[in-house]
Amino acid sequence: MIKLQTKIDIADISKPISYGQKITALGSCFAANIGTRLAKLKYNIELNPFGIQYNPSSIQKGLLRLLDAKPYMATELFEHQGLWHSFEHHGSFSKNDREEVLFNINQSLEVAHQHLLETDVLILTLGFFLPAFVFSLAAGSANLASNSAENPRFVYQKKCTTDTQGNEVCFPEGGTFQEVVVGDYGTI
Repeated sequence: MIKLQTKIDIADISKPISYGQKITALGSCFAANIGTRLAKLKYNIELNPFGIQYNPSSIQKGLLRLLDAKPYMATELFEHQGLWHSFEHHGSFSKNDREEVLFNINQSLEVAHQHLLETDVLILTLGFFLPAFVFSLAAGSANLASNSAENPRFVYQKKCTTDTQGNEVCFPEGGTFQEVVVGDYGTI
């Protein structure tokens, strides 16, 4: 008989997540799905405060912004087709009122910052496919768009990362996540 499935044995994890722990999840739709399931099971979880993000660069940028807790300014938003958007947020944050968008983004940032400082478990999930695509706002620009909002006013340069480049973006100088030091917050 032809095998149509691959059986994978998954070992138990050494430190399972418990109800008493605070969890923060950032990243792809996988983080959203797992996080939603954990929330339904009444785990204490802060889920994707920027909305769904796929590429390592955007997730890193979001994580650093959470640690800094620097509020967003109105100048960081742009209008397209009657809605206000942020390049760093999923379209679910977009609204027709700029002040409402700014309030919601900063409210999410403030809540997630506090939660992250007390987090016991950090879940980071990248997009399903590597190499990951990232979009810079202009050729050669370091400003990446997590959310392009399909805006023709901006010229995006699509860049393809390899898993090695992705690791370098997420983990500077080839370190592991446990070794990444961010500002005054110490080792994560």
